[in-house]
Amino acid sequence: MTGPGTDTLCARLRADGDEVTVFHANGFGGAAFTRWAQIGAFKAVVDYTPHALPRNYIAGAHADMPERFTATGHLPRVVLPGGVNFIGMGEAALLPDAYKSRPHYAHSPLFTHVQCSEAEMVICADVLGTALQQAEAPVRVLIPMGGFRHEDSPGGAIEDKALREIAADILEREAGAYRARRLPYHINAPEVAQAAVDALYATMSHRIEHA
Repeated sequence: MTGPGTDTLCARLRADGDEVTVFHANGFGGAAFTRWAQIGAFKAVVDYTPHALPRNYIAGAHADMPERFTATGHLPRVVLPGGVNFIGMGEAALLPDAYKSRPHYAHSPLFTHVQCSEAEMVICADVLGTALQQAEAPVRVLIPMGGFRHEDSPGGAIEDKALREIAADILEREAGAYRARRLPYHINAPEVAQAAVDALYATMSHRIEHA
């Protein structure tokens, strides 16, 4: 989960007087988020957990959301790779054979999280980088190299530094319409939430200055 990180983020934004709405990265929340963006409900976005990437482009239950990563292109935005390194599957006993040999853990009795392969991480990072290249407003990408998920940490069930490096390398390589920066912390660290708040306000200030 990335809940501790988003909780800290939301608390700091609310303390500054901002109204915050959170959409769960469960395969369906992203579709609602996209629709809200399309009707102009947001003034800025922090995309902390774009887990729709593996769900939509690799495997897992999800609603149709082809504009998930482009619908907010007109808004100041901060993006982090939370949850892009695992596939959300069903009960552990029902895992397809292709996934049983991979590192995985039971998120709950009904849901199992399976580590992405390196090839799948390339796909997800490429899709995200390509979508962000279409941005019309300032975008900052923050890459927490200490881990993208609570179980992607020292001793965690799906810890894999190589996957983080792949994502970081691709997002940095494709940066053009956006800026990418690595952070030496885990995604749930308060330092990452604060960096996201700072980056969001920087993108919003840039938008005002150049309006």
